[in-house]
Amino acid sequence: MLRTLGLPQCSVVCRPRFLATLPSTSRGENNELNRTVIDGVAHVTSLNIMTRERSVVRLKLPELQRVRKIRREFVVPEPAVAGLRNALISCERSPKQLQHEADQLSDILAQRRFPAPPSVVREARNKIKEMIKKQQEDEDISGLIKDDDDSRINYKLRNEVDKILKKRNFNWKPLDLETKEAAAAYALSRLAPNYAEIARVLDEFDGHSFSPSTVLDYGSGIGAGFWAVNERFGSGVKDYCMVDPSPVMTQFAMDIMRGDSGNLLFRNVSFRRHLVPSLRTKYDLENDLMSDRIDAVLRDRDLSDFERFSLVRDMVPPEIQLPTALDPATVFAPCPHDLGCPKLGLSACTVPVRWRVIRADGRRSHREKSGSETGKFSFIVLEKALRHPQASAARILQIKHSNGHVTCDLCTEFKGLQRVAISKRAGELYQRTRSRRDGELFPLDVKTVYVTEICDENIEVIHI
Repeated sequence: MLRTLGLPQCSVVCRPRFLATLPSTSRGENNELNRTVIDGVAHVTSLNIMTRERSVVRLKLPELQRVRKIRREFVVPEPAVAGLRNALISCERSPKQLQHEADQLSDILAQRRFPAPPSVVREARNKIKEMIKKQQEDEDISGLIKDDDDSRINYKLRNEVDKILKKRNFNWKPLDLETKEAAAAYALSRLAPNYAEIARVLDEFDGHSFSPSTVLDYGSGIGAGFWAVNERFGSGVKDYCMVDPSPVMTQFAMDIMRGDSGNLLFRNVSFRRHLVPSLRTKYDLENDLMSDRIDAVLRDRDLSDFERFSLVRDMVPPEIQLPTALDPATVFAPCPHDLGCPKLGLSACTVPVRWRVIRADGRRSHREKSGSETGKFSFIVLEKALRHPQASAARILQIKHSNGHVTCDLCTEFKGLQRVAISKRAGELYQRTRSRRDGELFPLDVKTVYVTEICDENIEVIHI
Protein backbone atom coordinates (compact mmCIF):
# COMPACT_ATOMS: atom_id res chain seq x y z
CA MET A 1 0.00 0.00 0.00
CA LEU A 2 2.88 2.37 0.79
CA ARG A 3 4.45 1.66 -2.60
CA THR A 4 1.16 2.46 -4.30
CA LEU A 5 0.96 5.78 -2.51
CA GLY A 6 4.58 6.54 -3.28
CA LEU A 7 5.66 6.64 0.37
CA PRO A 8 8.99 5.31 1.70
CA GLN A 9 9.02 1.93 3.42
CA CYS A 10 9.27 3.07 6.99
CA SER A 11 7.12 3.43 10.04
CA VAL A 12 4.43 6.02 9.39
CA VAL A 13 2.10 7.49 11.99
CA CYS A 14 -0.81 9.56 10.71
CA ARG A 15 -3.54 11.17 12.79
CA PRO A 16 -6.21 12.38 10.39
CA ARG A 17 -9.31 14.00 11.75
CA PHE A 18 -11.58 12.76 8.97
CA LEU A 19 -11.61 9.56 6.94
CA ALA A 20 -13.14 10.76 3.71
CA THR A 21 -15.20 8.56 1.47
CA LEU A 22 -15.75 11.66 -0.66
CA PRO A 23 -14.49 11.32 -4.24
CA SER A 24 -12.44 13.99 -5.89
CA THR A 25 -14.43 16.90 -7.26
CA SER A 26 -11.89 17.94 -9.86
CA ARG A 27 -13.14 18.24 -13.42
CA GLY A 28 -10.81 15.57 -14.73
CA GLU A 29 -11.64 12.86 -12.19
CA ASN A 30 -15.37 13.31 -11.56
CA ASN A 31 -17.53 15.31 -13.92
CA GLU A 32 -20.75 14.48 -12.09
CA LEU A 33 -20.10 17.02 -9.32
CA ASN A 34 -20.50 20.43 -10.92
CA ARG A 35 -19.53 23.52 -8.96
CA THR A 36 -21.41 25.84 -11.31
CA VAL A 37 -25.00 25.53 -12.43
CA ILE A 38 -25.63 22.92 -15.11
CA ASP A 39 -29.32 22.42 -15.89
CA GLY A 40 -30.19 24.17 -12.64
CA VAL A 41 -28.07 21.83 -10.48
CA ALA A 42 -24.90 22.51 -8.46
CA HIS A 43 -22.93 20.62 -5.79
CA VAL A 44 -21.53 22.30 -2.68
CA THR A 45 -19.83 21.13 0.49
CA SER A 46 -22.02 20.91 3.59
CA LEU A 47 -20.98 20.74 7.24
CA ASN A 48 -23.12 19.35 10.05
CA ILE A 49 -22.87 22.00 12.76
CA MET A 50 -23.39 19.56 15.62
CA THR A 51 -21.49 16.41 14.54
CA ARG A 52 -18.90 18.17 12.29
CA GLU A 53 -19.69 15.66 9.56
CA ARG A 54 -18.80 16.82 6.06
CA SER A 55 -20.73 15.93 2.95
CA VAL A 56 -21.51 17.08 -0.56
CA VAL A 57 -25.08 18.12 -1.25
CA ARG A 58 -26.84 18.70 -4.52
CA LEU A 59 -28.68 21.99 -4.85
CA LYS A 60 -31.24 22.51 -7.55
CA LEU A 61 -34.20 24.70 -8.31
CA PRO A 62 -37.48 23.25 -7.03
CA GLU A 63 -40.06 22.06 -9.51
CA LEU A 64 -42.68 24.24 -7.84
CA GLN A 65 -41.42 27.67 -6.87
CA ARG A 66 -41.84 28.34 -3.16
CA VAL A 67 -43.60 31.69 -3.11
CA ARG A 68 -44.20 32.80 0.46
CA LYS A 69 -44.24 36.56 0.81
CA ILE A 70 -42.68 37.67 4.09
CA ARG A 71 -42.97 41.39 4.62
CA ARG A 72 -39.81 43.34 5.33
CA GLU A 73 -41.53 45.81 7.65
CA PHE A 74 -44.84 45.60 9.48
CA VAL A 75 -47.04 48.66 9.86
CA VAL A 76 -49.98 48.78 12.27
CA PRO A 77 -53.25 49.37 10.34
CA GLU A 78 -54.48 52.95 10.25
CA PRO A 79 -57.78 52.21 12.11
CA ALA A 80 -55.77 50.81 15.03
CA VAL A 81 -53.50 53.88 15.09
CA ALA A 82 -56.52 56.19 15.02
CA GLY A 83 -58.20 54.21 17.79
CA LEU A 84 -55.05 54.36 19.91
CA ARG A 85 -54.88 58.12 19.38
CA ASN A 86 -58.46 58.58 20.57
CA ALA A 87 -57.86 56.31 23.57
CA LEU A 88 -54.77 58.29 24.61
CA ILE A 89 -56.67 61.57 24.48
CA SER A 90 -59.21 60.24 26.99
CA CYS A 91 -56.48 59.48 29.58
CA GLU A 92 -55.84 61.78 32.53
CA ARG A 93 -52.12 62.18 31.81
CA SER A 94 -50.73 63.82 28.70
CA PRO A 95 -49.55 61.68 25.76
CA LYS A 96 -46.01 62.97 26.26
CA GLN A 97 -45.93 61.68 29.84
CA LEU A 98 -47.49 58.37 28.78
CA GLN A 99 -44.80 57.97 26.12
CA HIS A 100 -42.11 58.52 28.74
CA GLU A 101 -43.65 55.76 30.87
CA ALA A 102 -43.84 53.54 27.78
CA ASP A 103 -40.11 54.03 27.12
CA GLN A 104 -39.31 53.04 30.69
CA LEU A 105 -41.51 49.96 30.34
CA SER A 106 -39.77 49.03 27.08
CA ASP A 107 -36.38 49.14 28.80
CA ILE A 108 -37.69 46.91 31.59
CA LEU A 109 -39.18 44.39 29.17
CA ALA A 110 -35.97 44.32 27.12
CA GLN A 111 -34.06 43.08 30.17
CA ARG A 112 -36.81 40.74 31.33
CA ARG A 113 -36.10 37.01 31.44
CA PHE A 114 -38.31 33.97 31.81
CA PRO A 115 -38.95 32.92 35.42
CA ALA A 116 -36.63 30.23 36.71
CA PRO A 117 -38.25 26.92 37.71
CA PRO A 118 -38.60 26.21 41.46
CA SER A 119 -35.83 23.60 41.38
CA VAL A 120 -33.34 26.14 40.02
CA VAL A 121 -34.38 28.77 42.58
CA ARG A 122 -34.10 26.20 45.38
CA GLU A 123 -30.63 25.17 44.26
CA ALA A 124 -29.49 28.79 44.00
CA ARG A 125 -30.86 29.56 47.46
CA ASN A 126 -28.98 26.61 48.98
CA LYS A 127 -25.73 27.69 47.32
CA ILE A 128 -26.15 31.22 48.64
CA LYS A 129 -26.80 29.88 52.14
CA GLU A 130 -23.62 27.85 51.97
CA MET A 131 -21.71 30.89 50.77
CA ILE A 132 -23.01 33.03 53.64
CA LYS A 133 -22.35 30.19 56.04
CA LYS A 134 -18.67 30.22 55.15
CA GLN A 135 -18.51 33.98 55.59
CA GLN A 136 -20.21 33.99 58.97
CA GLU A 137 -18.25 32.95 62.00
CA ASP A 138 -20.93 33.62 64.52
CA GLU A 139 -21.92 30.31 66.12
CA ASP A 140 -25.52 31.35 66.68
CA ILE A 141 -26.12 32.18 63.03
CA SER A 142 -24.37 29.04 61.78
CA GLY A 143 -26.47 26.97 64.15
CA LEU A 144 -29.65 28.48 62.78
CA ILE A 145 -28.55 27.74 59.22
CA LYS A 146 -28.14 24.06 60.03
CA ASP A 147 -31.63 23.87 61.46
CA ASP A 148 -34.14 22.55 58.92
CA ASP A 149 -37.13 24.15 60.58
CA ASP A 150 -38.13 27.22 58.49
CA SER A 151 -39.79 28.85 61.48
CA ARG A 152 -36.42 29.18 63.24
CA ILE A 153 -34.42 30.53 60.30
CA ASN A 154 -33.01 33.94 61.02
CA TYR A 155 -35.02 36.60 59.17
CA LYS A 156 -31.95 38.74 58.64
CA LEU A 157 -30.22 35.87 56.91
CA ARG A 158 -33.29 35.23 54.76
CA ASN A 159 -33.33 38.87 53.67
CA GLU A 160 -29.68 38.65 52.68
CA VAL A 161 -30.43 35.59 50.58
CA ASP A 162 -33.39 37.33 48.92
CA LYS A 163 -31.26 40.35 48.03
CA ILE A 164 -28.69 38.18 46.29
CA LEU A 165 -31.42 36.26 44.44
CA LYS A 166 -32.91 39.52 43.17
CA LYS A 167 -29.58 40.52 41.68
CA ARG A 168 -29.47 37.21 39.81
CA ASN A 169 -32.89 37.55 38.09
CA PHE A 170 -34.75 35.13 40.36
CA ASN A 171 -37.45 37.63 41.37
CA TRP A 172 -39.71 37.38 38.33
CA LYS A 173 -43.18 38.82 38.83
CA PRO A 174 -46.05 39.36 36.38
CA LEU A 175 -46.86 42.87 35.21
CA ASP A 176 -49.40 44.62 37.40
CA LEU A 177 -51.53 46.98 35.26
CA GLU A 178 -54.40 48.38 37.31
CA THR A 179 -55.06 51.81 35.77
CA LYS A 180 -56.05 53.05 32.35
CA GLU A 181 -52.85 55.07 32.12
CA ALA A 182 -50.76 51.95 32.78
CA ALA A 183 -52.61 50.15 29.99
CA ALA A 184 -52.01 53.13 27.69
CA ALA A 185 -48.27 53.05 28.40
CA TYR A 186 -48.24 49.32 27.68
CA ALA A 187 -50.08 49.91 24.39
CA LEU A 188 -47.54 52.53 23.30
CA SER A 189 -44.74 50.13 24.18
CA ARG A 190 -46.04 46.82 22.81
CA LEU A 191 -48.83 47.37 20.26
CA ALA A 192 -46.51 47.71 17.25
CA PRO A 193 -44.04 44.90 18.15
CA ASN A 194 -46.80 42.48 19.20
CA TYR A 195 -48.68 43.17 15.99
CA ALA A 196 -45.50 42.65 13.94
CA GLU A 197 -44.71 39.32 15.61
CA ILE A 198 -48.20 37.89 15.11
CA ALA A 199 -48.41 39.21 11.56
CA ARG A 200 -45.03 37.60 10.81
CA VAL A 201 -46.37 34.25 12.00
CA LEU A 202 -49.51 34.64 9.88
CA ASP A 203 -47.33 35.33 6.83
CA GLU A 204 -46.37 31.64 6.99
CA PHE A 205 -49.86 30.89 5.63
CA ASP A 206 -49.19 32.89 2.49
CA GLY A 207 -49.90 30.72 -0.52
CA HIS A 208 -52.21 28.40 1.45
CA SER A 209 -55.99 28.28 1.36
CA PHE A 210 -56.26 28.15 5.15
CA SER A 211 -58.77 30.62 6.60
CA PRO A 212 -60.10 30.16 10.16
CA SER A 213 -63.73 30.80 10.99
CA THR A 214 -63.16 31.08 14.77
CA VAL A 215 -60.11 32.39 16.65
CA LEU A 216 -59.29 32.09 20.36
CA ASP A 217 -56.78 34.70 21.55
CA TYR A 218 -55.69 33.68 25.06
CA GLY A 219 -53.79 36.52 26.74
CA SER A 220 -55.01 39.03 24.17
CA GLY A 221 -53.67 42.10 25.98
CA ILE A 222 -54.39 45.30 24.08
CA GLY A 223 -55.66 43.42 21.01
CA ALA A 224 -52.61 43.37 18.73
CA GLY A 225 -53.43 39.83 17.64
CA PHE A 226 -56.90 40.84 16.49
CA TRP A 227 -55.56 43.52 14.16
CA ALA A 228 -53.07 41.08 12.62
CA VAL A 229 -55.75 38.40 12.10
CA ASN A 230 -58.24 40.91 10.74
CA GLU A 231 -55.70 42.20 8.23
CA ARG A 232 -54.84 38.68 7.03
CA PHE A 233 -58.25 36.96 6.96
CA GLY A 234 -60.72 39.86 7.09
CA SER A 235 -64.40 39.01 7.28
CA GLY A 236 -63.67 35.29 6.96
CA VAL A 237 -63.36 35.12 10.76
CA LYS A 238 -66.89 34.82 12.13
CA ASP A 239 -66.02 34.76 15.83
CA TYR A 240 -62.93 36.22 17.51
CA CYS A 241 -62.78 35.49 21.26
CA MET A 242 -60.31 37.57 23.31
CA VAL A 243 -59.46 36.23 26.77
CA ASP A 244 -57.48 38.32 29.24
CA PRO A 245 -57.76 38.33 33.06
CA SER A 246 -57.08 42.07 33.30
CA PRO A 247 -60.26 44.15 32.93
CA VAL A 248 -58.20 47.31 32.40
CA MET A 249 -56.35 45.82 29.43
CA THR A 250 -59.58 44.48 27.95
CA GLN A 251 -61.29 47.85 28.28
CA PHE A 252 -58.38 49.65 26.63
CA ALA A 253 -58.37 47.09 23.79
CA MET A 254 -62.06 47.90 23.27
CA ASP A 255 -61.26 51.64 23.24
CA ILE A 256 -58.71 51.09 20.46
CA MET A 257 -61.37 49.26 18.41
CA ARG A 258 -63.81 52.18 18.64
CA GLY A 259 -64.29 54.55 15.75
CA ASP A 260 -64.79 58.30 15.87
CA SER A 261 -68.44 57.74 16.79
CA GLY A 262 -67.49 55.75 19.90
CA ASN A 263 -68.98 52.47 18.68
CA LEU A 264 -67.03 49.26 18.11
CA LEU A 265 -65.89 48.87 14.52
CA PHE A 266 -66.23 45.09 14.56
CA ARG A 267 -69.15 42.94 15.67
CA ASN A 268 -67.45 39.55 15.52
CA VAL A 269 -65.36 40.13 18.67
CA SER A 270 -66.19 38.88 22.16
CA PHE A 271 -64.29 39.60 25.37
CA ARG A 272 -63.85 37.27 28.35
CA ARG A 273 -61.79 37.22 31.51
CA HIS A 274 -61.51 33.42 31.55
CA LEU A 275 -61.74 30.55 29.11
CA VAL A 276 -65.12 29.56 27.76
CA PRO A 277 -66.70 27.04 30.17
CA SER A 278 -67.56 23.52 29.03
CA LEU A 279 -70.99 22.69 27.67
CA ARG A 280 -73.81 22.01 30.12
CA THR A 281 -74.27 18.49 28.73
CA LYS A 282 -70.80 17.53 29.88
CA TYR A 283 -71.57 18.57 33.43
CA ASP A 284 -74.85 16.62 33.34
CA LEU A 285 -73.04 13.54 32.05
CA GLU A 286 -70.49 13.82 34.83
CA ASN A 287 -73.21 14.08 37.47
CA ASP A 288 -75.06 11.06 36.06
CA LEU A 289 -71.96 8.88 36.03
CA MET A 290 -70.86 9.78 39.56
CA SER A 291 -73.03 7.26 41.39
CA ASP A 292 -72.43 5.67 44.79
CA ARG A 293 -71.19 2.51 43.10
CA ILE A 294 -68.50 4.34 41.13
CA ASP A 295 -67.59 6.42 44.15
CA ALA A 296 -67.01 3.24 46.16
CA VAL A 297 -64.67 1.89 43.47
CA LEU A 298 -62.67 5.10 43.36
CA ARG A 299 -62.24 5.16 47.13
CA ASP A 300 -61.33 1.47 47.51
CA ARG A 301 -57.65 1.40 48.50
CA ASP A 302 -57.38 -2.36 48.06
CA LEU A 303 -57.68 -2.02 44.29
CA SER A 304 -54.79 -1.19 42.02
CA ASP A 305 -55.01 1.68 39.57
CA PHE A 306 -55.46 -0.72 36.66
CA GLU A 307 -58.26 -2.61 38.42
CA ARG A 308 -59.95 0.64 39.38
CA PHE A 309 -59.76 1.91 35.79
CA SER A 310 -61.11 -1.38 34.40
CA LEU A 311 -64.10 -1.40 36.74
CA VAL A 312 -65.01 2.22 36.01
CA ARG A 313 -64.63 1.67 32.28
CA ASP A 314 -67.10 -1.23 32.41
CA MET A 315 -69.64 1.04 34.11
CA VAL A 316 -69.64 3.58 31.27
CA PRO A 317 -72.83 3.34 29.17
CA PRO A 318 -72.28 1.63 25.80
CA GLU A 319 -73.53 4.63 23.79
CA ILE A 320 -70.58 6.73 25.05
CA GLN A 321 -67.30 6.34 23.17
CA LEU A 322 -64.16 7.08 25.14
CA PRO A 323 -61.26 8.70 23.25
CA THR A 324 -58.27 6.37 23.12
CA ALA A 325 -55.70 8.66 21.48
CA LEU A 326 -55.10 12.29 20.69
CA ASP A 327 -55.54 13.57 17.18
CA PRO A 328 -52.28 13.47 15.20
CA ALA A 329 -50.40 16.72 14.74
CA THR A 330 -47.35 17.89 12.86
CA VAL A 331 -45.19 21.01 12.93
CA PHE A 332 -46.33 23.37 10.18
CA ALA A 333 -43.75 26.08 10.87
CA PRO A 334 -40.95 26.84 11.38
CA CYS A 335 -39.46 23.34 11.83
CA PRO A 336 -39.25 21.15 8.69
CA HIS A 337 -39.44 17.99 10.83
CA ASP A 338 -41.23 16.39 13.78
CA LEU A 339 -38.05 15.05 15.38
CA GLY A 340 -36.21 16.28 18.44
CA CYS A 341 -34.81 19.79 18.17
CA PRO A 342 -31.06 19.66 17.39
CA LYS A 343 -30.60 23.01 19.15
CA LEU A 344 -32.30 21.89 22.37
CA GLY A 345 -30.32 23.16 25.35
CA LEU A 346 -28.09 25.44 23.28
CA SER A 347 -30.14 28.39 22.10
CA ALA A 348 -33.59 29.08 20.77
CA CYS A 349 -34.46 29.49 17.10
CA THR A 350 -35.35 33.16 16.74
CA VAL A 351 -36.93 35.04 13.85
CA PRO A 352 -36.09 38.71 13.21
CA VAL A 353 -38.91 41.18 12.68
CA ARG A 354 -39.07 44.91 11.90
CA TRP A 355 -41.95 47.25 12.67
CA ARG A 356 -42.86 50.90 12.16
CA VAL A 357 -42.61 52.84 15.40
CA ILE A 358 -45.66 54.46 17.01
CA ARG A 359 -44.89 57.36 19.35
CA ALA A 360 -47.04 59.97 21.06
CA ASP A 361 -44.38 62.65 21.62
CA GLY A 362 -42.97 63.01 18.10
CA ARG A 363 -39.44 62.14 19.20
CA ARG A 364 -37.13 59.30 18.23
CA SER A 365 -36.19 56.53 20.64
CA HIS A 366 -32.63 55.35 21.10
CA ARG A 367 -33.60 51.98 19.57
CA GLU A 368 -35.17 53.52 16.49
CA LYS A 369 -33.43 53.47 13.11
CA SER A 370 -34.97 55.09 10.03
CA GLY A 371 -38.37 55.19 11.69
CA SER A 372 -38.46 51.49 12.61
CA GLU A 373 -37.25 49.10 15.28
CA THR A 374 -36.21 45.47 15.15
CA GLY A 375 -36.59 42.51 17.47
CA LYS A 376 -36.47 38.72 17.62
CA PHE A 377 -38.99 36.16 18.80
CA SER A 378 -39.72 32.42 18.67
CA PHE A 379 -42.89 30.68 17.53
CA ILE A 380 -44.28 27.32 16.49
CA VAL A 381 -47.37 26.45 14.44
CA LEU A 382 -48.95 23.00 14.83
CA GLU A 383 -51.17 21.48 12.17
CA LYS A 384 -53.85 18.95 13.10
CA ALA A 385 -52.84 16.34 10.52
CA LEU A 386 -50.08 13.96 9.54
CA ARG A 387 -47.00 15.31 7.80
CA HIS A 388 -47.33 15.32 4.05
CA PRO A 389 -45.25 12.69 2.24
CA GLN A 390 -43.42 15.20 0.04
CA ALA A 391 -40.11 16.54 1.30
CA SER A 392 -40.23 19.63 3.50
CA ALA A 393 -38.16 22.66 2.62
CA ALA A 394 -35.20 23.48 4.85
CA ARG A 395 -35.44 26.53 7.10
CA ILE A 396 -32.74 29.23 7.17
CA LEU A 397 -31.58 29.75 10.75
CA GLN A 398 -28.89 32.29 9.85
CA ILE A 399 -27.59 33.69 6.59
CA LYS A 400 -24.31 35.58 6.23
CA HIS A 401 -23.44 37.63 3.17
CA SER A 402 -19.77 37.72 2.18
CA ASN A 403 -17.84 38.87 -0.84
CA GLY A 404 -18.87 36.59 -3.67
CA HIS A 405 -20.81 34.00 -1.65
CA VAL A 406 -23.44 33.48 1.05
CA THR A 407 -23.26 31.06 3.99
CA CYS A 408 -26.51 29.54 5.26
CA ASP A 409 -27.15 27.59 8.46
CA LEU A 410 -30.09 25.33 7.65
CA CYS A 411 -32.45 23.21 9.72
CA THR A 412 -33.14 20.22 7.49
CA GLU A 413 -35.72 17.46 7.53
CA PHE A 414 -33.48 14.51 8.44
CA LYS A 415 -29.85 15.75 8.41
CA GLY A 416 -29.96 18.10 11.40
CA LEU A 417 -28.25 21.48 11.20
CA GLN A 418 -26.28 21.92 7.98
CA ARG A 419 -24.02 24.79 6.90
CA VAL A 420 -23.63 25.38 3.18
CA ALA A 421 -21.79 28.08 1.26
CA ILE A 422 -23.15 29.08 -2.15
CA SER A 423 -20.75 30.87 -4.46
CA LYS A 424 -21.61 33.56 -6.94
CA ARG A 425 -20.62 31.09 -9.65
CA ALA A 426 -23.85 29.21 -8.90
CA GLY A 427 -25.73 31.87 -10.84
CA GLU A 428 -29.48 31.69 -10.33
CA LEU A 429 -29.10 29.51 -7.23
CA TYR A 430 -26.98 32.24 -5.66
CA GLN A 431 -29.39 34.99 -6.69
CA ARG A 432 -32.38 33.25 -5.15
CA THR A 433 -30.56 32.52 -1.91
CA ARG A 434 -28.98 35.90 -1.26
CA SER A 435 -32.37 37.64 -1.15
CA ARG A 436 -33.62 35.48 1.74
CA ARG A 437 -33.40 36.36 5.43
CA ASP A 438 -33.19 34.54 8.73
CA GLY A 439 -36.25 32.43 9.48
CA GLU A 440 -37.41 32.07 5.88
CA LEU A 441 -37.62 28.92 3.78
CA PHE A 442 -34.54 27.84 1.86
CA PRO A 443 -35.45 28.39 -1.81
CA LEU A 444 -33.55 25.33 -3.14
CA ASP A 445 -33.94 21.57 -2.92
CA VAL A 446 -31.16 19.92 -0.89
CA LYS A 447 -30.11 16.28 -1.31
CA THR A 448 -27.02 14.61 0.16
CA VAL A 449 -24.78 12.93 -2.44
CA TYR A 450 -21.64 11.88 -0.56
CA VAL A 451 -20.84 11.77 3.16
CA THR A 452 -17.52 11.65 4.96
CA GLU A 453 -16.83 9.60 8.09
CA ILE A 454 -15.57 11.23 11.26
CA CYS A 455 -12.64 9.50 12.93
CA ASP A 456 -11.53 10.58 16.38
CA GLU A 457 -9.06 7.72 16.91
CA ASN A 458 -5.41 7.88 15.86
CA ILE A 459 -4.41 5.68 12.93
CA GLU A 460 -0.98 4.09 12.95
CA VAL A 461 0.50 2.50 9.81
CA ILE A 462 3.71 0.61 10.63
CA HIS A 463 5.90 -1.14 8.08
CA ILE A 464 7.13 -4.57 9.14
